[in-house]
Amino acid sequence: MQRNMSYRKPAPVYIPTPPPSPVPPAFEAVPLTEEKDPKEIPPVRPPQILVY
Repeated sequence: MQRNMSYRKPAPVYIPTPPPSPVPPAFEAVPLTEEKDPKEIPPVRPPQILVY
């Protein structure tokens, strides 16, 4: 039992939580520009996937 406990300790340390601050603003800026002037932005065609 002691070995299992010591082996589980490093597990939680390997789960760092990044700050969710730069994520929300970045995502909001994209949809806002599209909604504000959808006509200004030309219709972006689907990216051609390299499928030879």
